[in-house]
Amino acid sequence: MPSIKVCGICNLEDAEKAVSLGADYLGFIFAESARQVSAADARQIKRKLKGETKFVAVFRNQDPRFINDTAEVLGLDFVQLHGDESPEDCRQISKPVIKAIELVPAAASLARLSEYAVHAFLFDRPKSLAGDNQWLEQIITQYATQLQDWQPFFIAGGLNAENVQLACSLHPFGIDVASGVESEPGKKDHKKLEAFFQAVQGATAC
Repeated sequence: MPSIKVCGICNLEDAEKAVSLGADYLGFIFAESARQVSAADARQIKRKLKGETKFVAVFRNQDPRFINDTAEVLGLDFVQLHGDESPEDCRQISKPVIKAIELVPAAASLARLSEYAVHAFLFDRPKSLAGDNQWLEQIITQYATQLQDWQPFFIAGGLNAENVQLACSLHPFGIDVASGVESEPGKKDHKKLEAFFQAVQGATAC
């Protein structure tokens, strides 16, 4: 079964629910976003959970010094870079890096990723294709073989209980979910969370 990362955590109630269901990673977004969380709130959530999961700090095109200071002060485990960060930018980060890469539906080579010395990649849907329900099927058709060369990787991009079985067919190290289990940005729907975890378990049991 792939690891599950629940991203865009903004409150303790949602964090506790995700962990109770078996979340391996929780993502705190410190970049500009409807799911942006303050350092103070992230610290409080982390303290309450007492190391029950791994914590990922998400940034986008921000100063490496700010990134390192935030991750270090809060004692977070990983840094996810979700912008246009270069391989050199990634090398300046003191925590293990998860680098987000947007995959466009075109059979392009991923060989350029060899320049990145990172802990893992996170393959995501481009923002320009938000709401495109065919994106995941196109990615499977065009990239499935290539992606296996870049393990460990997470797959993201509008995932929910209805389509996560397709994502699992890519055999990712991890599954990343945010909007697909929300009632509104920054607020998780606990029924959707439960259905999502059940769907992942069902997909990997086949």
